[in-house]
Amino acid sequence: MTGAPHNRLVLAIESSCDETAAAVLRGREVLGDVIASQAELHERFGGVVPEIASRRHLELLDVVVREALDQAGITDLTELDAIAVTRGPGLVGALLVGVAGAKARSWASGVPLIAVDHLMGHVASALLDPEAALEPPFLCLLASGGHTLVLDVDAGLRVTLLGSTRDDAAGEAFDKGARLLGLQMPGGPNLAALAATGDPGVVRFTPAMVHHEGFDTSFSGLKTALSVAVRERAVRGEGFSDADLAAGYEVAIVATLTGAVRKLLKARGAGSGHPDARTTLAVVGGVAANTRLRAEMTQISEQFGMRTVATPLRWCGDNAAMIAAAAQFYPEQAPDIARSLDAYATSPLFSHRELVPN
Repeated sequence: MTGAPHNRLVLAIESSCDETAAAVLRGREVLGDVIASQAELHERFGGVVPEIASRRHLELLDVVVREALDQAGITDLTELDAIAVTRGPGLVGALLVGVAGAKARSWASGVPLIAVDHLMGHVASALLDPEAALEPPFLCLLASGGHTLVLDVDAGLRVTLLGSTRDDAAGEAFDKGARLLGLQMPGGPNLAALAATGDPGVVRFTPAMVHHEGFDTSFSGLKTALSVAVRERAVRGEGFSDADLAAGYEVAIVATLTGAVRKLLKARGAGSGHPDARTTLAVVGGVAANTRLRAEMTQISEQFGMRTVATPLRWCGDNAAMIAAAAQFYPEQAPDIARSLDAYATSPLFSHRELVPN
């Protein structure tokens, strides 16, 4: 975005799924950061229940906002330069709680509002590592519970979609695999922990789309293959351990992601020295917390003469700090105009192949 100040003092609110979060940032400096998870609330249902999530957001929003402001030493909203909020994609009922809270605070204080796309927040989360000192442009792998995207990010944080999943997202595949193996929420981390105790060579699953043209991914076939393996083991009454199944399954998910990235780096001339070639690969989203993925992405980047920057672990999942970081690239909306702000379930990125902060 042209002309946006990148050192604004911003309060951000995130409520797209089952985390109620608020953060205060000055530029990229995190002054206050609160994330209230609902994982235990939804655990018995085996997944997030939208109505329950929305009601819990209503209970928690004022509390987390107040705590984030207290951490930052903000006593009055008028001290802020802007209030930012996730407007989508996500669960619409959950999003509307955050949007309504942000609009009310903007209207009451006269502080401008900034509406941020959740996916742009994940992209901007890579900027929160002070040691990396990352600046756009860069290439980006976004792998989360709801999305798996291969992106090109330009200097204004404008994002072009290069590839996406044909079916399930990588994080969804982790969660569904965990459920098949009888693991509790959060599925992805629990499956990875189990996989660390297993042998990935015992059960080999075939990565998807690695030899296809383009940078799309697919994970539904891997989920089906795991389901078949679990069912066949139950029929025989013996066979592979859960740990070995988890290890083979994790390796295949990671190989699917790295396969898309390898094709991308080859196509984009990474390491060629061409003036238009990107020199950095950012790995963001909840799946970016996976240890195997982080290690393999670093190895791939080194092979291509690239630098890998992975989002700091605290901000891989849904959080408000990433929304505040993305907001630095967005224009402000006056409170009277922002009153009409609404939420959306699906990002415009999927219809236009490009997402521009606006």
